[in-house]
Amino acid sequence: MPVAGLGVWTAFSRQKIYFDNIAQQQLNLSRSSSFYTQTWIDSIRTDIEKNVSKFKNNEVSSQFMITNLMEDAKDVKIAGVFDDTGLDVIPHQKRQDITNEDFIEFRSLIKERIQNKQFGFSDTKIHSHSLLYITPISTNEVLAVNFSLNDVIEMLSKHKTDKIEIFLISQTIGKFGTSQTQLSPEITIRRCLQQFNAINLQYMTPENNDVIASCSSIEGVPWYIFVGSDTRRYATSSKNLWISTLIASSIAVFISLLLSGLFIRRLTEPLEDLVNAARAIAMGGFGQRVYYHRNDEIGELADAFNMMSVALDQYSNDFQRQAEILSQTNADLQNRVDERTRELKQAQERLIQSARLAAVGEMGAGLAHSLNNPLSAVLGSIQILDLSYPDEELISMIQVEAKRCKEIIHQWLEASQTLEESSDRLHEEISLRDVIRRTSKSVSNYLQQRDVMIETSEVEDFIFWGDPRIIEQAFTQFFYALRPYVEKGNNIRV
Repeated sequence: MPVAGLGVWTAFSRQKIYFDNIAQQQLNLSRSSSFYTQTWIDSIRTDIEKNVSKFKNNEVSSQFMITNLMEDAKDVKIAGVFDDTGLDVIPHQKRQDITNEDFIEFRSLIKERIQNKQFGFSDTKIHSHSLLYITPISTNEVLAVNFSLNDVIEMLSKHKTDKIEIFLISQTIGKFGTSQTQLSPEITIRRCLQQFNAINLQYMTPENNDVIASCSSIEGVPWYIFVGSDTRRYATSSKNLWISTLIASSIAVFISLLLSGLFIRRLTEPLEDLVNAARAIAMGGFGQRVYYHRNDEIGELADAFNMMSVALDQYSNDFQRQAEILSQTNADLQNRVDERTRELKQAQERLIQSARLAAVGEMGAGLAHSLNNPLSAVLGSIQILDLSYPDEELISMIQVEAKRCKEIIHQWLEASQTLEESSDRLHEEISLRDVIRRTSKSVSNYLQQRDVMIETSEVEDFIFWGDPRIIEQAFTQFFYALRPYVEKGNNIRV
């Protein structure tokens, strides 16, 4: 509906413009015709004033002046010198197409104009297309010239067409037309008289004719140029204009709708792609791209969206890397916690073991003290027996074994002290080579009684953490345990 209304409005507008152009053409024609008529009348007035000036300067006679006017101006009908009574002072026989009745009426009109002192141009009833010009030449005489407007009528008739009518119309002679017409020009003339200017209007005649007319006045002359036409004469052209306007409007509307559809499609298609890409990003599909190489707002929007997508993709990758690093860090921390837990458990177990060893050492120390006194008594008795008992070898064996028992008890006491102290002492670095050397040196006297020697070789040292006393005690027990299995004269190689 809005589109149809636009087409109808366009048709009405074009029709109005069409008739406005017609009216403007008619107004221009009336103005140009008025200007031409004014120029022609001014030329005749100039000729009259020139001859009057020569007469006043006594260059020519009044008779010659009248003859010259009658001969030079072909449209001059009557020319003569009249007194204030309207009498022809200098009769002239050359009267073109003038009857005696017309001349008598002409003299009466001259008398009236002189008495009323109405000089210049005025209408005359002698001829429907003539003007009367009166100018004084002395105190009681005037020159009166009545000339025809045939040249003007001929010029106006050239512009008359089947659609446009043009008239030279007089107001003062009591009628408004010089030919029969149905355009009622008096309506336009009355309006022109009211405004004293060229006008352009449209009106309805008493015969119901719709008229477009223009009117222009002629300066100094009671005549008007009327140009008018009946709008019915333009009905076919107006109808064709109406139809062509509707067709053109329909085509323009169709093209507009087509272009609008293409424009909307061009606008909405990239927006739909942007919406789909945004939804894909919302689902986690970072790195989406839309490719529209356009130098407009859509292109800028696509570039901004691509930059945002690249940034989101980069942020997502960075987040994943950070998550992986965090996960690895958590795993490392968990491993460290587990390792520290195991170390704590091991330390706890060592503490428990140390407590147990301390208890065993304490018990062993008590036992060693209990055995040490009897062994001291045994050794003292053996020394006494050695002085009186003849079997020296047996006495020596008993004495060696007793010393061995005492040495074992001594070592047990040291071990018990070591176990008690080890619960409060931190582990330290231990050289395996030094431990073996100290241990072999401490048990060498015991092994030499069986003619057994300990040989140590120079090998790469081994460093470890532990309690050196406990390790030395372990190796001492190891060497004591090996002695029964080593034949006399052999060596133990470490």
